[in-house]
Amino acid sequence: MASLVVSLTRSQQDLADISSLNEENLRSGIHPDVAKTQGFVTWRYELSLLEQMHAIAPHVICRSANQLAGYAL
Repeated sequence: MASLVVSLTRSQQDLADISSLNEENLRSGIHPDVAKTQGFVTWRYELSLLEQMHAIAPHVICRSANQLAGYAL
């Protein structure tokens, strides 16, 4: 099992990864059974908004095997 690495966003790629993971987990795009058992997100964070937020304070991200596994904004 790959270890989890928690860090702060540092690059444009980190922000793009958050945007992609966010979009993959929108309620409108996942099966209702998955939403019930694994959860979902309701708000779509555009890359431009993530950039504005990051300028104020970096986001916390968690990677597993170099793949974004989670984030806290």
